[in-house]
Amino acid sequence: MSIKASDIELVSVNELLTEADITCPYCWELQSIVIDHTDEQTRQVIDCQICCQPILIHMQFTGNSLQLQADREN
Repeated sequence: MSIKASDIELVSVNELLTEADITCPYCWELQSIVIDHTDEQTRQVIDCQICCQPILIHMQFTGNSLQLQADREN
C-alpha cells in the first residue's frame, strides 16, 4: 500500500530542507523525515523509526513545490 501526497504534511525548515510528516506503510505510525532539496534524487529508501522496515520515498520537485509518496520497499 502506498501513502499518497495528500497524506503527507510538508513544513519548510529552510530553503534547502523540508520536514515532512509521513505515515509508515507497514506499522501506520506517523513520523517526521527531513527532505534535502540539494539532493536531486527522486527515490530514497529510509527505515521506519518505529518498526525499522524499509520505506521507499518517491520525490518530485516541481518549481517551488515538492510531492512525496511513501511505499513499502519490499
